Amino acid sequence: MFQSARAFARLRGTFSGLSFGCARLIREDRKLFSASEVQLGALDREHSSLKIIFLIGMRRSGKFLVHLLSQSRSRSVCALLVLFLVCHTAPLSAQSVKSYLPVLGGTDADLGLAFVNPTLVDAAVTFTLHGYDGSLLQGADIVNPASLQLPASRQKALMAAEIFGQGISGKRGWIELTLSAPTIRGFFLLFDSQLNFVDGTDLIFNTARQLFFPNVSPSTILSFVHTGIGELSVSVALYANDGHLVRRQDLNMAPLSGFSGSLDALIPGIAGFEGYVVVDSNTPFLSSLAGIESFRSKSDIAVVKAQQRSDQLRIGYIAHLATQGQYTSTLTLVNPDPLPQKVLITAADLQVGGQPRMPWSQTIERVIPPYGRLAESVDTLFAFTTQPLMTGYLHYEVSTDTEGLLGSLAYGTIDGTALAAVPAQGNGYSDLFFAHVAQGLDFYTGLAILNPNTDPVVVGFSTFDRDGKKTGAKVFTLNAGERRARVFSELLDNFAQVGGYVRLSSTRPIFTYELFGSQSSQRFLANVPAQGVSLKQQYSGAVVTAAGGAQVLSSDGMTSLVVPPGALPADAVVEVATLSTENLPEIPAGQFLTANDLTQAGLNQVPIGNVQLKPIGTQLQAPPFVMFPIRVQLKPGAQIPVFTYNTSTQQYARTDLFAYADESGRTVSAEIREFGTYVVGLPRDQIQSTIALNPKSGVTGTIVSLSGDGFSANPTEDLVTFAGSTSPSVAAKIIAASPTLLTVVVPEGAATGTVMVRTETQTWFGAPFTIETNPPPPPGPTFYVSPTGNDANAGILASPWKTIQKAADTMNAGSTVIVQAGTYDERINVTRSGSSSNLIVFQAQGTVKTQGFNIHADYVKVDGFEIVSTGADPNDRSHGSGIYLSGGNNQISNNYIHNTSAAGIFFMSTVSNTTVSGNRVAYAVECGIFIDGTNNLVVSNDVSHSVDVAASDADGIRFFGSGNTVRQNHIHDLMVSDSPGQEPHIDAFQTWGPATNYIFERNWIDKSADGHHQGWTIESIPSGSPVDNIIIRNNVVITRGTGYQPAVNIASDNASGIVSNIYILNNTITALNPSVGFAIWLLKNTRNAVIKNNIIDGHGNAGEPYLKVQAGAIYQIAKNAVSSPGLGGLLIGDIPWPSAGQFVDWNSLDFHLLANATLKGAGEALALAINDFDGKPRNSPPSIGAYE
Repeated sequence: MFQSARAFARLRGTFSGLSFGCARLIREDRKLFSASEVQLGALDREHSSLKIIFLIGMRRSGKFLVHLLSQSRSRSVCALLVLFLVCHTAPLSAQSVKSYLPVLGGTDADLGLAFVNPTLVDAAVTFTLHGYDGSLLQGADIVNPASLQLPASRQKALMAAEIFGQGISGKRGWIELTLSAPTIRGFFLLFDSQLNFVDGTDLIFNTARQLFFPNVSPSTILSFVHTGIGELSVSVALYANDGHLVRRQDLNMAPLSGFSGSLDALIPGIAGFEGYVVVDSNTPFLSSLAGIESFRSKSDIAVVKAQQRSDQLRIGYIAHLATQGQYTSTLTLVNPDPLPQKVLITAADLQVGGQPRMPWSQTIERVIPPYGRLAESVDTLFAFTTQPLMTGYLHYEVSTDTEGLLGSLAYGTIDGTALAAVPAQGNGYSDLFFAHVAQGLDFYTGLAILNPNTDPVVVGFSTFDRDGKKTGAKVFTLNAGERRARVFSELLDNFAQVGGYVRLSSTRPIFTYELFGSQSSQRFLANVPAQGVSLKQQYSGAVVTAAGGAQVLSSDGMTSLVVPPGALPADAVVEVATLSTENLPEIPAGQFLTANDLTQAGLNQVPIGNVQLKPIGTQLQAPPFVMFPIRVQLKPGAQIPVFTYNTSTQQYARTDLFAYADESGRTVSAEIREFGTYVVGLPRDQIQSTIALNPKSGVTGTIVSLSGDGFSANPTEDLVTFAGSTSPSVAAKIIAASPTLLTVVVPEGAATGTVMVRTETQTWFGAPFTIETNPPPPPGPTFYVSPTGNDANAGILASPWKTIQKAADTMNAGSTVIVQAGTYDERINVTRSGSSSNLIVFQAQGTVKTQGFNIHADYVKVDGFEIVSTGADPNDRSHGSGIYLSGGNNQISNNYIHNTSAAGIFFMSTVSNTTVSGNRVAYAVECGIFIDGTNNLVVSNDVSHSVDVAASDADGIRFFGSGNTVRQNHIHDLMVSDSPGQEPHIDAFQTWGPATNYIFERNWIDKSADGHHQGWTIESIPSGSPVDNIIIRNNVVITRGTGYQPAVNIASDNASGIVSNIYILNNTITALNPSVGFAIWLLKNTRNAVIKNNIIDGHGNAGEPYLKVQAGAIYQIAKNAVSSPGLGGLLIGDIPWPSAGQFVDWNSLDFHLLANATLKGAGEALALAINDFDGKPRNSPPSIGAYE
């Protein structure tokens, strides 16, 4: 099972991998859906040869599969329609709506359907078949219209022939659905009998006067219908990417008629066309058109709904993308208006090979001409270079005063065997559903969820079987801008279910997709949209309409009630509140459920939380979702029984409901069926008395003592959390523990609130703690620079300066300059300093290109610039480096530095206490970053494609000085081929001294096969240049080449100086081509090299050992796990590689250890390696390798 979103994102076949294959035949007794009961009139179902097996899910590696099997093998194309019934309006039976499916199939098509009604009221769907000529399809063995009854909370599945009869075989046309409730939703999947292509989209509820088909070539299949009862003349217009009209043709449509076929069948003579198509009724008041399009990439297809004017978005999101590796994504943006539209496109939350990419986001700007279209791969848009699989999400925002763009993304494998498409979303859902789930029979299902809000959201996730019984639940928090991708087996432990549906309820609207594919081979990919509503947020005591629903908050905002449309029988004033839990009586023993009882018999329960919902006694037609705080810390996902409480009699009554703890353990959620007072509790013996804090207030870093009884003397068994400023809670570091006293440090991100404690079996009532903060200094002035400005101006927004240098020469401590998008042909010399509490800030807004910064000052911040230096001499670093530093306490962040004539970022030896973070450095001469000075932090940077000019070499990072930390950097794609005519000696990290007291931790080094041989080269040249006390811990080093491929080289075999006290601890060193040369080379001038707890995989062969030692080197080794010891065999103290698999997925570069891995807990406890690659505390004893 996958342990994290990052592991999930790295696996082929997950949302990141999008690797799929064909389904295999399975026996009918393993089918996912039972036969459905349909009112078919005279149809004899015993003669129906169609059965449906609907398998949706993912195999163990995370790949998705959708499997539909028809017993009628004569048909080569099938379509699956999943209709999702969400009956929300009141009264449900009194309203009906129309929906449309523009394709039935044809001579080689079938249609499969699955329905679910998760509400508490019965529902029905009526189907009417129309031919494309407008006629009602009739004939032998055809029932038209047909209807289907859907009992409350039930799911059904069936083929179209089971609805309409076997006579529809070979018929072409479209379906009109009459739904008994206005919120019935659905989706369909088109696929052939061999599952070479699969994709679909949701049903169409809104018709339009104009349809936009965004991704069209001559072979694209367009399907559109006229749903009105009168004659209609439409125009079909073809637009090229530059916006010019290629062809226009008129088409007369009879009532209820339509078209389905390739574009060149509709409009011949358009060979080579690439663009988009508009079908326009040319009538401003008649909206009767509905349509879809499908397009192909080799074998697989993508299906999208025809877009409408209402789909134009000024701000759009696409919740998941996958590119690089085997995959590609293409963004399409259509401008349907007569004005040009400028758009900023951002790829965010980027991960490469499952590792956070730095910078984690990139933004580019494009101008789309009037009636134009952008259709460009994500790789081209953002200049992504060849590298492992990259995942993230897309966000675009129109900056011109225009109506917005029509957006969509097509994604799949480069070879075209897997393809799908999704539309951009502008409005998220706060109460939403997916109509089907399958986990089991070797298949898996997964979700990608994005929180686009500026605040955290709490999401409740619940699964139900076909009969509407809840089968699992989880509550989790997404921070602002966070995207999470999970397979269902990660969301719910040991989850296995075939059929049913999913509900998600969120405190704010979110975006999400459900994806399916095949593990057995890369054959297809399908995307499933959510159906839901975005609820109005309001506070307790206001009217909630039955038709609209709402999210109702308590007056303190701590309790949330999600009331879906149609849940209330009538409009009502809804009140949400909590009683004083500590004043509630205990829940007497014997009031507990028995089958799923989590308590011990005979023990009273102590109330730990409650919620009161009014009007009390209101019976609901759809289950609301309620979240409320508790006053103890529970295990994430803990399931506790829910009781009703009568405030008049002070009596409890048991229910069949359960509440589930969120990831913080401080909030629980439940679904209810009527308003009332609900209480949750724990057995008395699981709760200890309230803790006492000393002190009761302080700043981040304050040491706090917690007094109580029953703590564990092992600090790893205690959990102490503070309230969080951006999340519900944040864990504190425990520095001492005894049964009666815990000593902790107030963590970063803590906020004023309750401190709570939990062990494996006990929890304590929390105590309040106040976070003290110093008032921030008054903000300094903000200045502006624009390419259209003038340095004689005032430098304000309305009258900006023209040059950044003018700002540098003017600003004082506390000043900020906003540099507006544009190109500035200048190198900025900064000599004016800020202060510790008042930095001088240079902030780019949009894409700002300049030639670089020389910072000869202190307390200066430079953020968000694109820098290309123009120096001529690689040795002239002050003019050739992107950023040249000589001062202290500076911050260099989120810059894109490339094609510089010297190092991308260069530190003088005078630099101290400076942080360089989140920068991307590419094609720099000599190295990406040159570190010197003292006590600096280089963190989360991305370095690639360094260039050798005049024997400068082409390293990732060079390091000198003392007390510096190099953390979480990504070094990759360092290649000899980037330096034609040169022979660079490429190192990820190199020094020849002086270099002392260094820490290298949690870095990801991916050595290319194109000449990148060394990881660290650590020498002392000349003799006497101190190189001492260097810690290399919790890093991942990947070798893609062959032969000589050391991860670490230490000292020299000549007369150079001594290299001493090198600690190589808990690293994962792996070679993708097995049996390459040694991993570590200790030359004779090495003194006290400590090499412990490392994974050394694939290094060592018949001619070379895994650890090469020259006579004279002094070293210690222990607990290194070695897969191929090579020459000389395994050294004493190290351990052989276990026979069973150890990594989650070696092929996808997921080097987390499996839960049952032999290397877990097999290492030696090391004081210098207390955390792992993910920053998690090491267990005792620790695991071997970079991951705990």
